[in-house]
Amino acid sequence: MAGEGDDGREGGGTTSGPDRRPSLPSIAGGVDTSGRRTRPTILLVDDERLVRRTIARVLGRVGSRVFECQTSEEALRILGEEDAVQILLTDVSLGDGTNGKELADAARAEHPDLAVVFTTGLSEIELGERGVDPEQEHVLLKPFTPQQLVAALREALEEAYLKRQRRDQQSSGQP
Repeated sequence: MAGEGDDGREGGGTTSGPDRRPSLPSIAGGVDTSGRRTRPTILLVDDERLVRRTIARVLGRVGSRVFECQTSEEALRILGEEDAVQILLTDVSLGDGTNGKELADAARAEHPDLAVVFTTGLSEIELGERGVDPEQEHVLLKPFTPQQLVAALREALEEAYLKRQRRDQQSSGQP
């Protein structure tokens, strides 16, 4: 398993020692045309700095490239500048007067292949009031473990890939 170790260097497998945690599996084990492992690029949006930094640290440990921001405006600016972003990981409740669903809708309008995962501490009723349907969207309830985070991101990325593949087949006339 390739990924970044706790010290930030590329490494593989698990780490050992009394104060070392096992490495998490990578989010996407893709390989580019030159045979190198690909690193998913994630746009992380959360208005709480400590939460954002903690999640970013976990994502770094699994080999992801992470752009952090705290507002929808910052997120949309980064999406406009960075074509490599594959996943939007956003809190549902943002402190800038918008919410993660509004951000996701605006982002998907410009980047239809973008995978989206929402994080939240809200109830299902509160999610519905903000336009998020847990049956139709990837929703990760706080608090969550690093393993749950990685699993949710992997699932969203795989779903976006399959959706893009189906669309490409349809547009090329393949069944």
